[in-house]
This record gives sequence, structure tokens and C-alpha cells, in this order.
Amino acid sequence: MIADPIAIAPDRTIAEARLQMAHAGISGLPVVDDKDRLVGILTKRDLLFQDDDRILVSDVMTSEDLVTAPVGTTLKEARELLKKHRVEKLPIVGPGRKLRGLITTRDI
Repeated sequence: MIADPIAIAPDRTIAEARLQMAHAGISGLPVVDDKDRLVGILTKRDLLFQDDDRILVSDVMTSEDLVTAPVGTTLKEARELLKKHRVEKLPIVGPGRKLRGLITTRDI
């Protein structure tokens, strides 16, 4: 598990998100508010057809039906969730939806 994942705020632009992703060599970012609460996830798929880099992350991120897991989720449980929901990133959240980590298919 990535214990301190790189995240982005929803009021940042997708240009900033692309830069962060390229710099870190990653394909997605959890989106958190100013209290580190998970509000969405932004992946390369969300950015695929976006031509205007001034668009805000909040306008293109996935925020509904987010697949998350609680702190303490095992890698086996995480793998099953990733497989079941056909996603590549599983945010790990604590009380109040605070982002505590991230498990990716690459980790497994």
C-alpha cells in the first residue's frame, strides 16, 4: 500500500494534474479537500479527451460510486475489490473519508 499517496485538490486545473502525474510517473490521483477527505479520483481516462487544460479537476474527476476500502483491508481483499469493480486504484480511507493510503494493481 502507498501510505502517503500524492493527491490533488478539486480546485486545481487539469494542467496541474497532468504535470503532477507526469512528474511522479503515475496514472491517477486521489482528489482530496482541504481536510484530506477523499472527494474523488482523477485518472488518465478522465483526462483522455480533455483539450482545455484550464478545466478544474472537480469538473472531470470521478466522484460518484467511488470504490474505496477501509484501513486494515488486506491485499487479498483489495485485489478482489479491484477485480470486481474493474478499477486500477483503490483509495484506503479512515473515519470521515480521510485518505489514508492507496492500493493499485501495480502494488499487487
